Amino acid sequence: MRPVTPDQDPTTAYAGPDTRPRPTISPFTFPEDEHRARVARAGAAMAAAGLDALLVTDDRNFFYFTGAGGATAREDKARPQFALVRQGGEVTVLVSHARAIPVRESSWVSEVRTYDGLAPGLVREALGQLVADAGRGVHVVGMELGYEQRLGMSVGDYESLRARLPDRRFVDASTSLWGLRMVKSPAEQARLERAVRITDLAYTAVLPTIRPGMTEREIVGRLHGEMARQGASTSWCIVQSGTYDRGGLVLRDRPVQSGEMVWLDMGANVLGYWADFSRAAVLGAPTGHQRDTWEKIHEVTDLAMAAVRPGATVADVARVADREMARRGLVFNTWGARYGHGFGLQTTEPPHVALYDDTVLSAGMTLTLEPGTCTPGGRFQIEQNFVVTDHGVRCVSQAPWELVVVPA
Repeated sequence: MRPVTPDQDPTTAYAGPDTRPRPTISPFTFPEDEHRARVARAGAAMAAAGLDALLVTDDRNFFYFTGAGGATAREDKARPQFALVRQGGEVTVLVSHARAIPVRESSWVSEVRTYDGLAPGLVREALGQLVADAGRGVHVVGMELGYEQRLGMSVGDYESLRARLPDRRFVDASTSLWGLRMVKSPAEQARLERAVRITDLAYTAVLPTIRPGMTEREIVGRLHGEMARQGASTSWCIVQSGTYDRGGLVLRDRPVQSGEMVWLDMGANVLGYWADFSRAAVLGAPTGHQRDTWEKIHEVTDLAMAAVRPGATVADVARVADREMARRGLVFNTWGARYGHGFGLQTTEPPHVALYDDTVLSAGMTLTLEPGTCTPGGRFQIEQNFVVTDHGVRCVSQAPWELVVVPA
């Protein structure tokens, strides 16, 4: 809102947010050149796919193109946001009047439209006008209608848009969107590698301090605290102890016991970009089963990573992992249904290191590898984060992979 000037009555109510252009102050925002490069790549992708424009509504896609947003996706379903990215490079944003200032202070986009209110009809009218005003040259509009994409608007709003503009074709653009987001720029890689480094430091600092009697909740709290201390924007963490067939998604107040493995999967977020890898500790000397199975999983992970190179497919890498698991008599039963995945603005995003995914690897992709097996003795999974380079792969998760042995 506008500051009160000396000639104004300080008791006068503001008329509303000051939506005029203002300096960008958000730490989440990349330099304008980074965003313009993304829009240029999007223009080439649109031309190849026969699209005249992209209409993005999902929070992470909105953040990717505009720079407006935070570490995690907004869940404000009452105030949807839209960015129209035209093939020629023009970008227009439509947001709630209440969101105008945050967008102005975090986005390079100069054309910001607003709607003032929450009535569904009002949003639908403003959105229809946004697309209509794009011009007669915009006939085919790509949207988040397909593979691992979700609209940030209701089905009713989408159907209303189609009905209002019968001369426009709204088609799936998920292939184009993932093609853009899968390959990370150097600026994106820098944020991801900082997130991974913070996660490394938290594992190294906290795992040796685990003791019998500590609860899963206490262990996870220490890890979150350490990641925050190291500069994480936010973080996530799951833990498994005692039983290893439950997914580990529900945090318990259960004390960990002597002889148990405490397996952890977590990641810091740095300015919107996530890390995602796993490590483990054993309370007391590892059993032969724990030690041998952990070593075998490490071998499988390393051999699968050695198969990563530009031009190979992620299915090729999955076949190596499949083969090496079988050679060692290991059952792949970690319930992830894949040996790894992409990571970036989401902890899990395409491509998937699985037999069903023929995505071709290229330099700049960031992926995880996580072959694993679960037995009553533990969850044996040493997830790693890596960047595909021009000639192969660079592993960026550097916390020691070995089991951390702590006093029982």
